[in-house]
Amino acid sequence: MTDRERLVDQIALLEALAHYTGASAERRLAEAVLVRLARRLTDDGTLTDVEAVTVAGREALAAVTALKGPEPSAGEGRKT
Repeated sequence: MTDRERLVDQIALLEALAHYTGASAERRLAEAVLVRLARRLTDDGTLTDVEAVTVAGREALAAVTALKGPEPSAGEGRKT
């Protein structure tokens, strides 16, 4: 490996590290928002964070699905 190739790889490594760091911070923020919302939507303080997100997610999905109404069966297509 030449010095130039090594430098190019080092720069690419630093760019990838910066991207990873940013993505990790965004993920932590998204996780915090999920848990905060799940805790607001569930009343059971004994649930773990994962359990609270699961319960709140199921309830939210059911509520939104109920608002949309039934999906057309296969072959029918959507009626507009």
